[in-house]
This record gives sequence, C-alpha cells and structure tokens, in this order.
Amino acid sequence: MKTTLVPHDIYMKHEIEWQALRAAADIQIDLERIEITNSLGSRWEPATRLKPDTASAVARL
Repeated sequence: MKTTLVPHDIYMKHEIEWQALRAAADIQIDLERIEITNSLGSRWEPATRLKPDTASAVARL
C-alpha cells in the first residue's frame, strides 16, 4: 500500500474545514429538533438557560 504524505498546513486546513462542516451539521440537527418541538406546542428554552455542561460544549464549537 502506497502512502502519500501531505504538508502539515494543508492537512490542518482540511481538518479545520471538516470540523466546521461537522459543527454546522450538528447545529442543523439541533434546529430541526427545535422546529419539531415548537410544532408540537412544547416550549423551547433559550440558549441562555443551558446547563453548565451543555454551555461549555457549545462554547468549544
């Protein structure tokens, strides 16, 4: 099996782009859940009322 090496800066740029895509996909899933919850008549709590563990995870994105 042949391995092709890429420069570190290109690898890092690619990794950052993938992380951004994953974060965007996670946000889209969250928005879909919110829309479903709202359509069922339940009340959605704003982001300011997140639990400390959840808030720190959001801040890392």
